[in-house]
Amino acid sequence: MGVNRKTVYDWKKRVENGHGFRNRKKKGRNSRLTDKKKAELKRIVDSGATSYGFRTNLWTLKRIASVIEKEFGVHYNTTYIWQLLRIMGYSAHIPIAVAMEKDNDYVKKWLSKDYPST
Repeated sequence: MGVNRKTVYDWKKRVENGHGFRNRKKKGRNSRLTDKKKAELKRIVDSGATSYGFRTNLWTLKRIASVIEKEFGVHYNTTYIWQLLRIMGYSAHIPIAVAMEKDNDYVKKWLSKDYPST
């Protein structure tokens, strides 16, 4: 079969001990952010980027990485930040572009009075 005899005995031993093949150790190192720190990060992200001091309310991976480093003293590469956010239940969203000059009151007034009826 092309399998070493010792490997077969190791498999048999794993099954007898109740481990099977799916109960493997988690790969990679443990997160450097505890659950408490992740909850604090979630509170910061949910409160918005402007409330943290950024000029716009858009969270980027680079901004979140800087928040983690400033608040918790942990440096993460931005490629891992995306995985961390996904683990925390976040997903990517593209912001809807809205003109900064848009005046909602003027638009409502125009729609109610000036819009031509057909």
